[in-house]
Amino acid sequence: MESKSKFKIIAIIEFILIILITAFFISQYNDSVKRTDIFEKFSPDKKYSLTFSEVGITYPLGSTDVEITVGKLSNNEWHYSPYMSIVVYNEGSATSGDFDFEWYNDYVIIHVKSKQHSDITYRIYWNDVFK
Repeated sequence: MESKSKFKIIAIIEFILIILITAFFISQYNDSVKRTDIFEKFSPDKKYSLTFSEVGITYPLGSTDVEITVGKLSNNEWHYSPYMSIVVYNEGSATSGDFDFEWYNDYVIIHVKSKQHSDITYRIYWNDVFK
């Protein structure tokens, strides 16, 4: 009888340790989400830029979370504003080849090519970003 109660106590302690270790690693991941710049694209007049960054961990055959930061050149100084996050379905890391651009005076159209889903189009108006 005594060995069964020792076994139960040890099992409970092991279970609590596993929970604490798991919680520790989850909190570490959330505190240090990986952000990797992929590429930067400039408007033809070089007044605006779009920086594309992967956020989090990318898994093969899956999707990639991408953050788009918009930059504006004003008085020879760049001003940046994180604007939107999108999901790219591309079977791995996102690359500049996953995107096509149409630049206009007041906005840019971004076409996101997908290997797994329908392509998606976004439109970013400069006045919406820099008010």
